[in-house]
Amino acid sequence: MRYNILLLANDRHITTAVIDHIQAITDSKQHQWYIENPLICKTLHKVDLNIFDAIGFHYSIRPFDPYYVPRALYKKIKDYQGLKFQFLQDEYKQVHITTQTMIDLGIQLLFTLVKPSLVDKAYNCQELQHLKKISILTGYTPQHLELMNSPPIKERTVDIFYRSRIYDFWLGKLTQERNIIAQGVIERARQYSLNVDISLIEQERLYGSHWYTKHMQSKTVLCTESGASIWDFDGNIEKEVKQALRKAPHLSFDQIYEKLLKRYEGNLMYNACSPRLFEAIALRSALIMFPGEYSGVCEPDKHYIALEKDFSNFHEVVNKIKDLDFLQELVDFAHKDIIASGRFSQSRLSKLVNNEIQTLLSQRSSNGPYIDHSLQDITKSIKDKTSQYRLLNAYHILLSELIFSVKNIFYIVFDPRHSFKQKYKLLLKGIKRYFAYVKPRFKEG
Repeated sequence: MRYNILLLANDRHITTAVIDHIQAITDSKQHQWYIENPLICKTLHKVDLNIFDAIGFHYSIRPFDPYYVPRALYKKIKDYQGLKFQFLQDEYKQVHITTQTMIDLGIQLLFTLVKPSLVDKAYNCQELQHLKKISILTGYTPQHLELMNSPPIKERTVDIFYRSRIYDFWLGKLTQERNIIAQGVIERARQYSLNVDISLIEQERLYGSHWYTKHMQSKTVLCTESGASIWDFDGNIEKEVKQALRKAPHLSFDQIYEKLLKRYEGNLMYNACSPRLFEAIALRSALIMFPGEYSGVCEPDKHYIALEKDFSNFHEVVNKIKDLDFLQELVDFAHKDIIASGRFSQSRLSKLVNNEIQTLLSQRSSNGPYIDHSLQDITKSIKDKTSQYRLLNAYHILLSELIFSVKNIFYIVFDPRHSFKQKYKLLLKGIKRYFAYVKPRFKEG
């Protein structure tokens, strides 16, 4: 039986990995998927949601935040009696409010990055005992990259490439590894005459085709495990750290760790392979990574070059970088084993998701009549309502963006941790980042 499924997702996200993930979920003929972006369509609550057999939230949409999901839509989904499901990533953030929202909305199916052995510990409240939890990866091989014609290693000019950002201390040691690997390589690269392109600066992050182009110019790329080594169940750890930094803004991570975080470290290991891993392998760039689990996807010396966390083997890593034949063999094998094999293709995620939804919907259908709504009927219903409330939608978009902007400006202006000069720089960075994220929505919406 073919069901009609509504997925609420930010399909105008600036990050390619997010778009790839949405496509992987919905690229199936098993069911009819409808993607609606509540950041663009603020009058979706005017549509009769009963025309859908299931409604889901992609991780690019936060149901508890009115900026993403207007209260009228939230209430309508709460009252909706069909199957409700959710995808989560970065689950270590706002755990309590995320859990309470799932309970309030009546989410019945969760696709999580938490390992199967830890998922019940992560979501251990009595109200979620009925919740079916399915562990998945952060990302899968994007279809458009599987057959990408990348240049051979010998034609690439950059020795090591990497982009990341500075992450909050309260996430624990694992998240800080992204900063450590970048700084450690930068400090040592000059003495080995390496041509590196490494940055943790927000303005120097790359997106879309620029991201892929830089990969194909680079012999190797750095990568670490995604996730965090601290799970902040009630938000108190984040509060403790922020309060400590307000009193002493110049405290380092190691000082905060010894003072506050040590007792929480590893309370729930939320580590996984990054979507960047698949992108790099698909584009035939050799990976240099700290040793880790990487969700069982890859192995050291087989799929990537292992760099010890104390950089004790950096000289050996440099020798491998300069051995172009070795690098070519490494990337060719990794591509064959991980990409060409199809073991981690987007179709794998699509099949898993669609089958899980199929199972639960089949159980529900056996208890009541199945109502068949055609593709044309549903498409027309959504189009008619959005056209009817076009002006109201525009008003709510502008109001939502205004509230969001003012709220974040006030947060920066009144943050006692920063000087006036630092606040000015943060405001400029924030404005630039904000417009980068909203531009695709206004352009397409």
